[in-house]
Amino acid sequence: PDQNLKYLGLLGLHKLMKQHLRVVAEHKDVILDCLEDEDSTIRRRAIDIITRMVSRKNMSGIVRRLLQHLKGAEGDYRNYVMGRIIQICSQESFAFISDFAWYIDTLLELTVMVGTNHENAVALKGQFIDVLVRVRGVRKFA
Repeated sequence: PDQNLKYLGLLGLHKLMKQHLRVVAEHKDVILDCLEDEDSTIRRRAIDIITRMVSRKNMSGIVRRLLQHLKGAEGDYRNYVMGRIIQICSQESFAFISDFAWYIDTLLELTVMVGTNHENAVALKGQFIDVLVRVRGVRKFA
């Protein structure tokens, strides 16, 4: 498909989700497939949409897909994806996380990735501290 049409489609979905999130959510797999596009603007727009679609039910699947995608990403884009993963998990004071042991594993996976920028390194450190202070049951796991 034409890259311009794909981008316009994602832009339209982004605008539509303010009023009709469920309609956009029905296309989650198509949006996630856009992560593999060669055009970084399409990949970034897809991540923007996915970030707003996260719920308690689908968060671990979305994060798992973004982590897989992150392994092949490079440079600034890689740091962008990592930052969005951190944002997704920490939004609304961890409201969508039901398993904090899973989250600690996810943070550890992000921590060992080579090429993390300073901003994401600081965010990861803050997430570890925040979770360990707030969630008593996970302290022994960490």
